[in-house]
Amino acid sequence: MPEAAQVVLDQMAILAGPPTNATSFLVTDCYGYGTRADRGEAYKQKIFDGLRQMRKDSHHIRYAFVDFENIWDGVLGPTPGYQVSIYQLVSRPRLSFI
Repeated sequence: MPEAAQVVLDQMAILAGPPTNATSFLVTDCYGYGTRADRGEAYKQKIFDGLRQMRKDSHHIRYAFVDFENIWDGVLGPTPGYQVSIYQLVSRPRLSFI
């Protein structure tokens, strides 16, 4: 997983350079869908460390890092689980054709 994280960081570095000169990046992480693994945590840490270093090296770089871990815990976990989330359907959906 660290190799995959480095590929992501390398691609961002390419985008930050000419001719695109990208300055803003949104990185989302949704690995595991409610489960955790050491390699997934290492991936997230490598990405976050790399983003921090990019920002340190080039002050015009802005980034947001979104970790869906808490959302997956709430939706897929036993407490409170999907029963209280917006993902639960209160009735069977109906199809309408006009």
